[in-house]
Amino acid sequence: MFTVGEYILLFSGGILAFYYLFFFLRLYLYNPKFTTPADKPVSVIIAAKNEEENLCENLPLILNQNYPEFEVVVVNDCSWDGTQEVLEAFQEKYDHLNVTQLKETELFSGGKKYAVALGVKAARYDYLLFTDADCKPSSKHWITEMMKGFNKNKKIVLGYGKYEKMPGFLNKLIRYDAFSIAQQYLSMALAKIPYMGVGRNMAYHKSLFFQSQGFKKHIHLPSGDDDLFINEVATAEITSVVVNPRSFTVSAPKKTFKEWAWQKKRHLTTAKHYRFTHQIILMILIFSKYSFFSALIFNSVQNPLNTLVLSAFSTWFVMHLTVIKLNMIKLEEKGFWLLSPFLEILLLIIYPIFTVSNFFHKPGRWIR
Repeated sequence: MFTVGEYILLFSGGILAFYYLFFFLRLYLYNPKFTTPADKPVSVIIAAKNEEENLCENLPLILNQNYPEFEVVVVNDCSWDGTQEVLEAFQEKYDHLNVTQLKETELFSGGKKYAVALGVKAARYDYLLFTDADCKPSSKHWITEMMKGFNKNKKIVLGYGKYEKMPGFLNKLIRYDAFSIAQQYLSMALAKIPYMGVGRNMAYHKSLFFQSQGFKKHIHLPSGDDDLFINEVATAEITSVVVNPRSFTVSAPKKTFKEWAWQKKRHLTTAKHYRFTHQIILMILIFSKYSFFSALIFNSVQNPLNTLVLSAFSTWFVMHLTVIKLNMIKLEEKGFWLLSPFLEILLLIIYPIFTVSNFFHKPGRWIR
């Protein structure tokens, strides 16, 4: 007979195995064949606040994309650096750059949701592709590859926004965190449960924005111009996933733990506003992780020679490394594979700390 602790270990381990094999493995096995030509006019929308340096480096890579008809809409959200001057200089060279400037007043201080909404309204075309000022496309065919996702009746395209590989442990943690989140939302979308996207790389039809009245339902939250909006409007029938390496965007990661922690804390405020069914699916995964590792520790203390504990951990370890490796190949990630079990456990420790700290320190209004 098993003890209660052993039953918890087996049950939570079984749930984890289901998520790894039923959901996450889908990403590696995904091999779409898009048949609709990628030639629809598209507006690329970027909300920028104090992004002088990033725009100088990344905007030319977007403006010089190999695509038949597109415009780039940049909304300068109350910047006080040289952002506006940089944009005006680019406008002299590129006719397809559309710039909208917001100015801060005593009654208005901007905000990313307002900037994104203004960009949508300023867009000339019905298909909208979103990225951030600190993102660079991985190829000259970024727009083409993302637009292939609008196959047949699709109105939402979810892409992958990775972080630049740099030396150091923090970089590995940041990249694994972004990879893990992408593995989750992309594989869930492939399982017909689309629940979020990231503003670094996603696209949707303009009609969805106006049908849902933009960000009206969550305008009071600083985050959510990407994940909460997709959570609200996405269905399996209209959502597509694109993971061709030429479709990726690459962002510069935060350089200090404090900067990354502040960013993560703000992003964590949105999940409780997801649809109830999505919250349940995500909570089952989260609780199974905590239950599994807690049961491992508990049973190990109770009986250090427990072979069930060793078998359960070994099974999870091999399964985790196998699925992670396959999806790292799919998303062209390197450098954190063998560390990933430790990083997974570390994030399980860090996230609750960030969540609790949000009760004492509210996030700001502008979030990238």
